[in-house]
Amino acid sequence: MSADGCGLPDLLCRWTSLERVALEWDVTAWGHPVRTATGIAAAGAGDWSRSEERHRAAIACMDSCGYKLGAAIARIRYADMLLLRRTRGNEAAARELLEDARVRSDAMGLLLYERIASKTLAELGNR
Repeated sequence: MSADGCGLPDLLCRWTSLERVALEWDVTAWGHPVRTATGIAAAGAGDWSRSEERHRAAIACMDSCGYKLGAAIARIRYADMLLLRRTRGNEAAARELLEDARVRSDAMGLLLYERIASKTLAELGNR
């Protein structure tokens, strides 16, 4: 039994606590596209379907809560995933996401994200 009395072996007790915190943070962290990070991790593991699901969830979350910076970031990262996956239709979808992110970033005066989106769009134009 663990020292804190949770009734589980120490390691399992710590994992249960960490998992609970992670789940709560995902629900309450509206200010950051948390699901984008899980989408990036899924892509890194080669699970493209899960990655796409997580990226779309991040965009929906950021749009529904009205967090404009998070919405732009989520679109840029989803576009990155689509360009890495390189399946039919991904480049067109990535262009659309990047243009949307560029416009959103420009409207907010977020030069860094506007430049990231513009640079990737320019690189796609050279293909």
